[in-house]
Parts: sequence; C-alpha cells; structure tokens
Amino acid sequence: MQDALADVQTRQLVANVDASVQALKNGICDFLLAFEDQSLRAETFQALPLEEVQLLPVCRADDSGGPLFDLDDGNTTEVPYLAYPQEIFLGRCVTELLAHQPRHIALQQVFESPLADSLKVMALQGMGVAWVPDFSIQQELKQGFLVPCGGSMWQKTLKVYLYRCKRPVSDGVEGLWRVLQHRYALPENSNETQ
Repeated sequence: MQDALADVQTRQLVANVDASVQALKNGICDFLLAFEDQSLRAETFQALPLEEVQLLPVCRADDSGGPLFDLDDGNTTEVPYLAYPQEIFLGRCVTELLAHQPRHIALQQVFESPLADSLKVMALQGMGVAWVPDFSIQQELKQGFLVPCGGSMWQKTLKVYLYRCKRPVSDGVEGLWRVLQHRYALPENSNETQ
C-alpha cells in the first residue's frame, strides 16, 4: 500500500468509540477504524469490511495447562470477572453476551478497565476471566499463558470496519479509499453500509 499512497500523509487519533463516531460525523477525521457500529448504517456513510475477530473469555492457565477458571465446568458457580465499563463498546458487547449465558454463573467483578490490554494483564496475573479480542492475545494463547475458558457459546464474533462519510474529500483520502477497496476486494463504487 505504501507504493500506491506515496504522497498521502496519515495521522492516527485514538479515542473511545462514541467520541470517534462523533469525530467522523463532524468531519474531524476522514476514516474510522472500529468494530461494527449500528449508528453508522445510515446512507451518509460507507463501510469497508476488513475482518472478523472473536471476543474470547480467557484466563491464566493452571499448572496442567487448563483454565484456572472454567465457565463450562458444571461445578463452577462463581468466577472473578475482569470487566469493561458498561458505557464503552466492548462493555456493551460482553453485557449482551452475558444476558444469554449458556448456564448461570455468578460473575464477581474484581477489576474494571476500558482497555483490553489492561484486562489481559490482569488475566495473566490470575485475577479472573476477561473477554478480549483474539488479535490482542495471539502470543499469550500460543505460549500457553492464557487459555480460552469457555466454549463458543461464551464467545462473540465482532466485525471490523473502516467507515467514512459520503462527502467531498481530498484526492489523498479518495485514493486511500480506492486502494483499500481494491485490497479488500470491494467494487470501487461500493455503497456498502454494513
């Protein structure tokens, strides 16, 4: 992509999802890279689907390589829980998932952070179960420090999109959009608004 975009300068702004959506709507930024957001389904936005990721419940591995806390173990009734705040996107996702638990488990919240990496660190220390996107824990899973602690019913698929507003933009912004459409195999005039 660098060759195709040699003259394009980019800058990354990091904010919570709600603030980022407002920045896109208000023209403060040209693109928003985020998990699928229902508020961006309007006809004034375009969405480029990039990938799907899994939101996994994980915890530290015990001495035998199994989960320290097992959500699928019928004898488990209470589990320490590492949570996101309710007002952020991942917090809402986990809350929705837990509203339909495969079986009842009392989750005792012991820590809260808006950052998946903070929850990952606490899970690595054996503090409880955290739901984190699989891309953020690939090495920890591969090395066996973290393990999934619940089957597919405890997991949630999340879609990652690049969003933009349908408004006149610079040639560089249009060029980046075309390169990404080509890379992710969407027609150049796609109006996808997932």
